[in-house]
Amino acid sequence: MNQENDEFFEIERKRRQNVQKQMDALVQRRKILNQKVLYELEELKRQNESIESFLFTPYFPSREIEQQNLSFPEQVPKNDQFLSNDQIEQNFTIQNEVQKPEQHMTESENEPQNLSFTETPSLEIDSSLLEDQSNPNLQYQKSGMNINLSDFFLQNYVFTQQYIITEKNLQNEKSKMSSSAQFKLKLLVNKRIGQITTDLQHLAQIINICKENYNLVFIELLIIKILQQAKVQISNNFEIYKSYGLLLSELYSNDLHSLLLMSLIYNQDKEKNLKSIYTPYFELLRIRNMFSESFNFIASVLNERPNFDVFFILESYLLILGPNMLRYYGGRFKGVLKYIVNIYIRMGDNEPSIVRIKTIIDKLVNSYM
Repeated sequence: MNQENDEFFEIERKRRQNVQKQMDALVQRRKILNQKVLYELEELKRQNESIESFLFTPYFPSREIEQQNLSFPEQVPKNDQFLSNDQIEQNFTIQNEVQKPEQHMTESENEPQNLSFTETPSLEIDSSLLEDQSNPNLQYQKSGMNINLSDFFLQNYVFTQQYIITEKNLQNEKSKMSSSAQFKLKLLVNKRIGQITTDLQHLAQIINICKENYNLVFIELLIIKILQQAKVQISNNFEIYKSYGLLLSELYSNDLHSLLLMSLIYNQDKEKNLKSIYTPYFELLRIRNMFSESFNFIASVLNERPNFDVFFILESYLLILGPNMLRYYGGRFKGVLKYIVNIYIRMGDNEPSIVRIKTIIDKLVNSYM
Protein backbone atom coordinates (compact mmCIF):
# COMPACT_ATOMS: atom_id res chain seq x y z
CA MET A 1 0.00 0.00 0.00
CA ASN A 2 2.79 2.41 0.95
CA GLN A 3 4.62 1.56 -2.25
CA GLU A 4 1.52 2.32 -4.29
CA ASN A 5 1.15 5.68 -2.50
CA ASP A 6 4.80 6.50 -3.14
CA GLU A 7 4.40 5.70 -6.83
CA PHE A 8 1.28 7.85 -7.05
CA PHE A 9 2.94 10.82 -5.34
CA GLU A 10 5.99 10.50 -7.58
CA ILE A 11 3.80 10.51 -10.71
CA GLU A 12 1.90 13.52 -9.37
CA ARG A 13 5.14 15.33 -8.50
CA LYS A 14 6.45 14.85 -12.05
CA ARG A 15 3.16 16.00 -13.52
CA ARG A 16 3.22 19.19 -11.45
CA GLN A 17 6.85 19.73 -12.40
CA ASN A 18 5.97 19.47 -16.09
CA VAL A 19 3.08 21.92 -15.65
CA GLN A 20 5.45 24.33 -13.92
CA LYS A 21 8.03 24.08 -16.71
CA GLN A 22 5.33 24.67 -19.30
CA MET A 23 4.13 27.77 -17.45
CA ASP A 24 7.70 29.07 -17.09
CA ALA A 25 8.22 28.72 -20.84
CA LEU A 26 4.91 30.43 -21.67
CA VAL A 27 5.61 33.36 -19.34
CA GLN A 28 9.07 33.91 -20.83
CA ARG A 29 7.64 33.66 -24.33
CA ARG A 30 4.89 36.15 -23.51
CA LYS A 31 7.43 38.69 -22.20
CA ILE A 32 9.43 38.46 -25.43
CA LEU A 33 6.35 38.52 -27.66
CA ASN A 34 4.92 41.61 -25.98
CA GLN A 35 8.15 43.52 -26.54
CA LYS A 36 8.39 42.33 -30.14
CA VAL A 37 4.78 43.20 -30.98
CA LEU A 38 5.06 46.59 -29.26
CA TYR A 39 8.14 47.42 -31.34
CA GLU A 40 6.33 46.37 -34.54
CA LEU A 41 3.29 48.49 -33.68
CA GLU A 42 5.49 51.50 -33.00
CA GLU A 43 7.28 51.02 -36.31
CA LEU A 44 3.99 50.77 -38.16
CA LYS A 45 2.73 53.88 -36.40
CA ARG A 46 5.67 55.82 -37.82
CA GLN A 47 4.91 54.50 -41.30
CA ASN A 48 1.16 54.90 -40.90
CA GLU A 49 0.59 57.97 -43.07
CA SER A 50 2.23 56.45 -46.12
CA ILE A 51 0.54 53.04 -45.82
CA GLU A 52 -3.02 53.58 -44.59
CA SER A 53 -4.16 55.66 -47.55
CA PHE A 54 -4.45 52.63 -49.83
CA LEU A 55 -5.26 49.91 -47.31
CA PHE A 56 -8.20 51.48 -45.45
CA THR A 57 -11.02 53.91 -46.00
CA PRO A 58 -10.93 57.31 -44.26
CA TYR A 59 -11.75 57.81 -40.60
CA PHE A 60 -14.85 55.69 -39.87
CA PRO A 61 -16.27 53.98 -42.94
CA SER A 62 -19.17 55.62 -44.70
CA ARG A 63 -21.14 52.36 -44.67
CA GLU A 64 -23.95 52.18 -42.19
CA ILE A 65 -22.92 50.84 -38.79
CA GLU A 66 -25.27 49.28 -36.31
CA GLN A 67 -26.18 51.91 -33.71
CA GLN A 68 -25.60 51.24 -30.02
CA ASN A 69 -26.96 52.98 -26.99
CA LEU A 70 -23.50 53.31 -25.51
CA SER A 71 -22.92 55.15 -22.27
CA PHE A 72 -20.39 55.17 -19.48
CA PRO A 73 -21.76 53.16 -16.53
CA GLU A 74 -22.35 55.37 -13.50
CA GLN A 75 -19.51 55.38 -10.99
CA VAL A 76 -21.65 54.00 -8.16
CA PRO A 77 -24.65 51.82 -9.16
CA LYS A 78 -28.01 52.14 -7.47
CA ASN A 79 -28.46 50.86 -3.94
CA ASP A 80 -30.43 47.77 -4.96
CA GLN A 81 -27.33 46.39 -6.71
CA PHE A 82 -25.44 46.18 -3.42
CA LEU A 83 -25.69 44.48 -0.08
CA SER A 84 -27.73 46.40 2.48
CA ASN A 85 -26.02 47.62 5.64
CA ASP A 86 -27.85 44.93 7.60
CA GLN A 87 -26.22 42.27 5.45
CA ILE A 88 -22.68 43.51 6.07
CA GLU A 89 -20.80 42.53 9.19
CA GLN A 90 -19.27 45.67 10.69
CA ASN A 91 -15.78 44.47 11.61
CA PHE A 92 -12.27 44.53 10.24
CA THR A 93 -12.06 40.91 9.06
CA ILE A 94 -12.84 40.45 5.39
CA GLN A 95 -14.48 37.18 4.41
CA ASN A 96 -15.06 36.99 0.70
CA GLU A 97 -16.17 34.21 -1.59
CA VAL A 98 -13.32 33.65 -3.99
CA GLN A 99 -14.88 33.94 -7.41
CA LYS A 100 -13.09 34.45 -10.67
CA PRO A 101 -14.78 35.78 -13.81
CA GLU A 102 -16.85 33.58 -16.10
CA GLN A 103 -15.44 30.03 -16.46
CA HIS A 104 -12.20 30.73 -14.58
CA MET A 105 -13.49 29.28 -11.30
CA THR A 106 -13.70 25.59 -10.51
CA GLU A 107 -16.19 24.21 -8.00
CA SER A 108 -13.50 23.29 -5.49
CA GLU A 109 -12.25 26.89 -5.42
CA ASN A 110 -15.59 28.31 -4.34
CA GLU A 111 -14.46 28.60 -0.72
CA PRO A 112 -14.16 31.59 1.64
CA GLN A 113 -10.95 33.55 1.73
CA ASN A 114 -10.01 35.25 5.01
CA LEU A 115 -7.87 38.34 5.38
CA SER A 116 -7.27 39.46 8.95
CA PHE A 117 -5.78 42.90 9.48
CA THR A 118 -3.08 42.40 12.07
CA GLU A 119 0.34 43.94 12.54
CA THR A 120 1.72 41.17 10.30
CA PRO A 121 -0.68 40.89 7.37
CA SER A 122 -1.18 37.38 6.05
CA LEU A 123 -3.54 35.64 3.72
CA GLU A 124 -4.49 32.15 4.89
CA ILE A 125 -5.52 29.89 2.03
CA ASP A 126 -6.91 26.37 2.20
CA SER A 127 -4.52 24.28 0.11
CA SER A 128 -7.51 22.57 -1.51
CA LEU A 129 -8.21 25.85 -3.33
CA LEU A 130 -5.05 25.57 -5.37
CA GLU A 131 -5.87 22.31 -7.14
CA ASP A 132 -3.38 21.69 -9.94
CA GLN A 133 -0.78 24.12 -8.68
CA SER A 134 -0.53 23.50 -4.93
CA ASN A 135 2.60 25.17 -3.56
CA PRO A 136 4.40 25.56 -6.91
CA ASN A 137 7.66 27.43 -7.18
CA LEU A 138 6.59 30.84 -8.48
CA GLN A 139 9.93 32.58 -8.08
CA TYR A 140 10.75 32.39 -11.78
CA GLN A 141 7.42 33.82 -12.87
CA LYS A 142 7.60 36.59 -10.26
CA SER A 143 10.82 37.96 -11.71
CA GLY A 144 10.12 41.00 -13.84
CA MET A 145 6.68 41.75 -12.41
CA ASN A 146 5.92 45.44 -11.76
CA ILE A 147 3.84 44.70 -8.64
CA ASN A 148 4.12 42.28 -5.73
CA LEU A 149 1.09 39.96 -5.74
CA SER A 150 0.34 37.03 -3.46
CA ASP A 151 0.70 33.46 -4.72
CA PHE A 152 -3.04 32.96 -4.30
CA PHE A 153 -3.97 35.67 -6.79
CA LEU A 154 -1.28 34.60 -9.25
CA GLN A 155 -2.34 30.96 -9.17
CA ASN A 156 -6.06 31.64 -9.44
CA TYR A 157 -6.16 34.58 -11.87
CA VAL A 158 -2.87 34.82 -13.78
CA PHE A 159 -0.97 31.53 -14.06
CA THR A 160 -4.06 29.47 -14.82
CA GLN A 161 -5.07 26.59 -17.04
CA GLN A 162 -7.15 29.12 -18.97
CA TYR A 163 -3.99 31.10 -19.76
CA ILE A 164 -2.24 27.98 -21.09
CA ILE A 165 -5.25 27.24 -23.31
CA THR A 166 -5.36 30.84 -24.53
CA GLU A 167 -1.69 30.86 -25.52
CA LYS A 168 -2.01 27.56 -27.37
CA ASN A 169 -5.08 28.74 -29.26
CA LEU A 170 -3.38 32.03 -30.06
CA GLN A 171 -0.36 30.30 -31.55
CA ASN A 172 -2.64 28.03 -33.59
CA GLU A 173 -4.45 31.04 -35.01
CA LYS A 174 -1.18 32.77 -35.86
CA SER A 175 0.11 29.68 -37.66
CA LYS A 176 -3.00 29.65 -39.86
CA MET A 177 -3.05 33.39 -40.58
CA SER A 178 -1.00 34.81 -43.43
CA SER A 179 1.64 37.45 -42.79
CA SER A 180 -0.30 39.99 -44.83
CA ALA A 181 -3.46 39.36 -42.76
CA GLN A 182 -1.51 39.86 -39.55
CA PHE A 183 0.05 43.00 -40.98
CA LYS A 184 -3.39 44.46 -41.77
CA LEU A 185 -4.58 43.67 -38.25
CA LYS A 186 -1.63 45.59 -36.83
CA LEU A 187 -2.47 48.57 -38.99
CA LEU A 188 -6.11 48.36 -37.98
CA VAL A 189 -5.28 48.24 -34.26
CA ASN A 190 -2.85 51.13 -34.56
CA LYS A 191 -5.41 53.27 -36.35
CA ARG A 192 -8.56 52.53 -34.38
CA ILE A 193 -7.06 52.53 -30.89
CA GLY A 194 -5.30 55.75 -31.83
CA GLN A 195 -8.73 57.29 -32.46
CA ILE A 196 -10.15 56.59 -28.99
CA THR A 197 -11.39 59.64 -27.11
CA THR A 198 -14.17 60.27 -24.62
CA ASP A 199 -16.62 60.71 -27.54
CA LEU A 200 -19.11 57.87 -27.10
CA GLN A 201 -20.37 57.95 -30.69
CA HIS A 202 -16.90 57.42 -32.08
CA LEU A 203 -16.20 54.79 -29.43
CA ALA A 204 -19.33 52.84 -30.41
CA GLN A 205 -18.13 52.77 -34.02
CA ILE A 206 -14.66 51.63 -32.98
CA ILE A 207 -16.18 48.85 -30.87
CA ASN A 208 -18.25 47.63 -33.84
CA ILE A 209 -15.19 47.61 -36.10
CA CYS A 210 -13.23 45.69 -33.44
CA LYS A 211 -16.02 43.11 -33.18
CA GLU A 212 -15.92 42.58 -36.94
CA ASN A 213 -12.21 41.71 -36.72
CA TYR A 214 -12.37 39.80 -33.44
CA ASN A 215 -9.96 36.89 -33.05
CA LEU A 216 -7.15 36.01 -30.65
CA VAL A 217 -4.45 37.63 -32.78
CA PHE A 218 -6.46 40.84 -32.81
CA ILE A 219 -7.00 40.67 -29.02
CA GLU A 220 -3.26 40.24 -28.40
CA LEU A 221 -2.50 43.30 -30.52
CA LEU A 222 -5.35 45.28 -28.96
CA ILE A 223 -4.15 44.72 -25.39
CA ILE A 224 -0.53 45.60 -26.13
CA LYS A 225 -1.59 48.75 -28.00
CA ILE A 226 -3.99 49.86 -25.24
CA LEU A 227 -1.33 49.49 -22.54
CA GLN A 228 1.21 51.35 -24.67
CA GLN A 229 -1.15 54.22 -25.48
CA ALA A 230 -2.78 54.45 -22.05
CA LYS A 231 0.43 55.49 -20.31
CA VAL A 232 0.58 58.68 -22.40
CA GLN A 233 -3.06 59.44 -23.12
CA ILE A 234 -4.44 58.79 -19.62
CA SER A 235 -1.60 60.77 -18.07
CA ASN A 236 -2.77 63.77 -20.09
CA ASN A 237 -6.51 63.12 -19.78
CA PHE A 238 -7.33 60.79 -16.89
CA GLU A 239 -11.02 60.42 -17.76
CA ILE A 240 -10.21 58.58 -20.98
CA TYR A 241 -9.62 55.41 -18.93
CA LYS A 242 -13.41 55.02 -19.04
CA SER A 243 -13.29 54.63 -22.82
CA TYR A 244 -10.59 51.97 -22.65
CA GLY A 245 -12.43 50.12 -19.90
CA LEU A 246 -15.70 50.21 -21.84
CA LEU A 247 -13.97 48.94 -24.98
CA LEU A 248 -12.46 46.01 -23.05
CA SER A 249 -15.81 45.27 -21.44
CA GLU A 250 -17.61 45.18 -24.80
CA LEU A 251 -14.98 42.79 -26.19
CA TYR A 252 -14.63 40.76 -23.01
CA SER A 253 -13.79 37.05 -23.03
CA ASN A 254 -11.77 34.68 -20.88
CA ASP A 255 -8.99 34.91 -23.45
CA LEU A 256 -8.93 38.70 -23.23
CA HIS A 257 -8.88 38.53 -19.43
CA SER A 258 -5.94 36.10 -19.38
CA LEU A 259 -3.82 38.03 -21.88
CA LEU A 260 -4.63 41.39 -20.27
CA LEU A 261 -3.54 40.35 -16.78
CA MET A 262 -0.38 38.67 -18.01
CA SER A 263 0.61 41.66 -20.16
CA LEU A 264 -0.26 44.09 -17.39
CA ILE A 265 1.84 42.66 -14.57
CA TYR A 266 4.91 42.25 -16.79
CA ASN A 267 4.70 45.72 -18.31
CA GLN A 268 8.07 47.41 -17.89
CA ASP A 269 6.83 50.94 -17.28
CA LYS A 270 7.40 52.66 -13.95
CA GLU A 271 5.81 55.04 -11.46
CA LYS A 272 3.10 57.33 -12.90
CA ASN A 273 2.92 55.31 -16.11
CA LEU A 274 1.79 52.32 -14.07
CA LYS A 275 -0.94 54.45 -12.51
CA SER A 276 -2.25 55.00 -16.03
CA ILE A 277 -1.91 51.53 -17.54
CA TYR A 278 -3.75 49.77 -14.70
CA THR A 279 -6.82 52.01 -15.05
CA PRO A 280 -8.42 50.15 -18.01
CA TYR A 281 -8.21 46.88 -16.04
CA PHE A 282 -9.79 48.43 -12.94
CA GLU A 283 -12.53 50.03 -15.04
CA LEU A 284 -13.19 46.65 -16.69
CA LEU A 285 -13.64 45.09 -13.24
CA ARG A 286 -15.96 47.92 -12.20
CA ILE A 287 -18.16 47.84 -15.29
CA ARG A 288 -18.59 44.07 -15.18
CA ASN A 289 -19.18 44.03 -11.40
CA MET A 290 -16.22 41.69 -10.78
CA PHE A 291 -16.22 42.50 -7.08
CA SER A 292 -14.61 39.22 -5.99
CA GLU A 293 -11.64 39.67 -8.32
CA SER A 294 -11.43 43.33 -7.28
CA PHE A 295 -11.30 42.32 -3.64
CA ASN A 296 -8.81 39.52 -4.22
CA PHE A 297 -6.56 41.91 -6.13
CA ILE A 298 -6.37 44.39 -3.26
CA ALA A 299 -5.99 41.59 -0.71
CA SER A 300 -3.16 40.18 -2.81
CA VAL A 301 -1.41 43.55 -2.91
CA LEU A 302 -1.82 44.18 0.83
CA ASN A 303 -0.43 40.76 1.77
CA GLU A 304 2.90 41.52 0.12
CA ARG A 305 5.48 44.10 1.09
CA PRO A 306 5.03 47.25 -1.02
CA ASN A 307 7.53 48.40 -3.59
CA PHE A 308 7.81 52.02 -4.68
CA ASP A 309 5.57 51.67 -7.73
CA VAL A 310 2.66 49.88 -6.06
CA PHE A 311 1.38 53.10 -4.49
CA PHE A 312 0.73 54.59 -7.93
CA ILE A 313 -1.34 51.52 -8.80
CA LEU A 314 -3.15 51.72 -5.46
CA GLU A 315 -4.15 55.32 -6.25
CA SER A 316 -5.88 54.20 -9.45
CA TYR A 317 -7.56 51.30 -7.72
CA LEU A 318 -9.08 53.49 -5.01
CA LEU A 319 -10.15 56.22 -7.44
CA ILE A 320 -11.92 53.81 -9.80
CA LEU A 321 -13.05 50.88 -7.65
CA GLY A 322 -13.11 52.50 -4.20
CA PRO A 323 -16.68 53.86 -4.30
CA ASN A 324 -18.15 50.62 -5.64
CA MET A 325 -16.20 48.41 -3.25
CA LEU A 326 -17.24 50.56 -0.30
CA ARG A 327 -20.88 50.39 -1.30
CA TYR A 328 -20.74 46.65 -1.98
CA TYR A 329 -18.74 45.50 1.05
CA GLY A 330 -19.56 48.34 3.44
CA GLY A 331 -17.80 47.95 6.78
CA ARG A 332 -15.58 45.21 5.43
CA PHE A 333 -14.02 47.49 2.86
CA LYS A 334 -13.71 50.21 5.49
CA GLY A 335 -11.51 47.70 7.27
CA VAL A 336 -9.35 47.49 4.15
CA LEU A 337 -9.06 51.28 4.04
CA LYS A 338 -8.21 51.41 7.75
CA TYR A 339 -5.50 48.81 7.21
CA ILE A 340 -4.02 50.75 4.28
CA VAL A 341 -3.81 53.96 6.34
CA ASN A 342 -2.68 52.50 9.66
CA ILE A 343 -0.29 49.78 8.49
CA TYR A 344 0.34 49.33 4.78
CA ILE A 345 1.43 52.80 3.70
CA ARG A 346 3.78 53.00 6.69
CA MET A 347 5.83 50.23 5.06
CA GLY A 348 6.44 52.37 1.95
CA ASP A 349 8.60 55.35 1.05
CA ASN A 350 6.63 56.95 -1.81
CA GLU A 351 5.55 60.00 0.17
CA PRO A 352 3.82 62.05 -2.60
CA SER A 353 1.70 59.07 -3.63
CA ILE A 354 0.99 58.14 0.01
CA VAL A 355 -0.34 61.65 0.66
CA ARG A 356 -2.67 61.34 -2.33
CA ILE A 357 -3.85 57.91 -1.14
CA LYS A 358 -4.73 59.32 2.28
CA THR A 359 -6.71 62.11 0.63
CA ILE A 360 -8.62 59.63 -1.56
CA ILE A 361 -9.44 57.43 1.44
CA ASP A 362 -10.61 60.41 3.50
CA LYS A 363 -13.00 61.41 0.73
CA LEU A 364 -14.26 57.84 0.33
CA VAL A 365 -14.95 57.37 4.03
CA ASN A 366 -16.58 60.79 4.40
CA SER A 367 -18.80 60.12 1.39
CA TYR A 368 -20.23 56.94 2.91
CA MET A 369 -20.45 57.78 6.59
